Amino acid sequence: MKKLVVLLAGMLMLAAPALALIDNSAHDLPTTIGGNETDEICVFCHTPHGANAAFTGGPLWNRNAAAGGLVGVYSSGTLNASIDSDYTKIDAAACLTCHDGSQVMGGAALRNPPNTTVTGNYAVQVNGSKMLDNNMNNDHPVNFSYDASDAADAEINSIANVLAIAGQPIKFGTTSTLNNVVQCSSCHDVHNTVGTDLIVINNAGSNLCRACHIK
Repeated sequence: MKKLVVLLAGMLMLAAPALALIDNSAHDLPTTIGGNETDEICVFCHTPHGANAAFTGGPLWNRNAAAGGLVGVYSSGTLNASIDSDYTKIDAAACLTCHDGSQVMGGAALRNPPNTTVTGNYAVQVNGSKMLDNNMNNDHPVNFSYDASDAADAEINSIANVLAIAGQPIKFGTTSTLNNVVQCSSCHDVHNTVGTDLIVINNAGSNLCRACHIK
């Protein structure tokens, strides 16, 4: 009987789908940055106690809001959607507490740091192509309903087709006023080890872009 239980457990493990894990990903900071102040991974974004309740798009968020907040909305003659400028409703506000480049990765930026002297390699800001600043007017628009864009733009793939992509890699959010909201995690999986940009679909041949845009 014991052997049967072990065999069944092994079969279940083999049958389980592979999950994207944060280990060795771009967000595994102790590995990618190489700091020796802590070997904790999740602490740079999450805390089980005393989280920042302002960020509903970031579960149990451990980072303080950047001083400047998020400003601006993307505008274009080809955009057929109304953008909600209250980014605290989605994950963008949480992502930009690090990726706006205004705060260090550890230390004072964290509500509950792993210790009181997280300095060294963690006392730096995000920089280079990963630093987006806090003005959203020059980045791919977020915080709008894909449904509205789909209905108004013949060059946008139907949401049914987007959600029918194998594995449903592209995900949409929901806010108090909108459904099927485009947000950062629609294109990026923050816990993914595949690729430096953490994108949900390999963009060879612009596959990720063309999942939504008919080009």
